[in-house]
Amino acid sequence: PQTIRAWQDHVNGAAALATMRGAGQFRTRAGTRMFIMLCHTVLISCVRSGLPMPQSMVDLRNQLWHLTDTRGPIWRVVDTLYNALQVRHDITSGKVVGVDAIVEKLSGVEDQFAALVDSLPNGFKYREAKLMKPHPAVMGDSCHIYLGLTQATTWNGMRTMRMLVQETILDVLYHSVDDPTNLPAHHQMQMAKAMKLIRMLG
Repeated sequence: PQTIRAWQDHVNGAAALATMRGAGQFRTRAGTRMFIMLCHTVLISCVRSGLPMPQSMVDLRNQLWHLTDTRGPIWRVVDTLYNALQVRHDITSGKVVGVDAIVEKLSGVEDQFAALVDSLPNGFKYREAKLMKPHPAVMGDSCHIYLGLTQATTWNGMRTMRMLVQETILDVLYHSVDDPTNLPAHHQMQMAKAMKLIRMLG
């Protein structure tokens, strides 16, 4: 716990420094790359803590949007991740209430991810390879092969968030009744869909 708290303090401090530097940090390629790396680190911290992306970081990223080429898929991925963080926070903070409203919001996030995956260019697609014999680095008998680290980390980031969204759907539905078998049919279908998707993503 002490290490996690120290890391959280470090991330918060780095985000504050980035805010103080303002858009001036985007004048150099190194400054831009450092800011993007910080965004990823803060994103991980927010996923862990259940908080939305700090508004100051979102504002800076929007300024960077106007100064760089934003046609790549990474920008769409990050926007979808930020939206998912915000929806999860709105639910935990009580801004979105009621089983149907919560499930609808989370299902909307999943729909965004599904559309995003369909729209990824070929350079971001992976191929599946079957193993001829077991390998200690691979769980099961197949693995995904990516063009590079960027593609692999992007897919893992999306999968992680999608699993959290589906787990939240399961949690909300499971705790909405004393006996989950008494759930309305559409909620039971939603639970089955979420469990199937979690298994697939895992």
